[in-house]
Amino acid sequence: MTVKDVSKIECKFFHGSMYGVNYMYEVTPEEMIWANFFKESGSFAPDHLEVNNAPLRESQWEIIASALEPLIPELVEYVPKVKDPSEPEVEMLDGPNEYIFKITWKTDCGEKEVEYCIPPHELYDPLVGAIRKTAESLI
Repeated sequence: MTVKDVSKIECKFFHGSMYGVNYMYEVTPEEMIWANFFKESGSFAPDHLEVNNAPLRESQWEIIASALEPLIPELVEYVPKVKDPSEPEVEMLDGPNEYIFKITWKTDCGEKEVEYCIPPHELYDPLVGAIRKTAESLI
């Protein structure tokens, strides 16, 4: 599959409110469905950025697509671990860490959503930066 087959990119990356560098986004070639970025820790960080239902120009999508393209050969499908029932429950004091990275692909049989492991940051950070920069330009 190539970047031309992408119909949606979705990510949730957060460490509760204590550690910051939290972000979430869902973007298609036509629209920034939503994007939330916190550069500093806490949900009331001064550089909070939020965008909802903002149309994208073709040139804006091309910036995102060019950042995604180098990731495609490195993507590893996420396989959830089977929970061992003998492991004790863990209580979260600051909220759970959550890392979700999904791409919806156009296929001959319709669309297929695939969840991937978060790629190495040197590859993944340019994509996050491109989406954040695009979100900032939509405000």
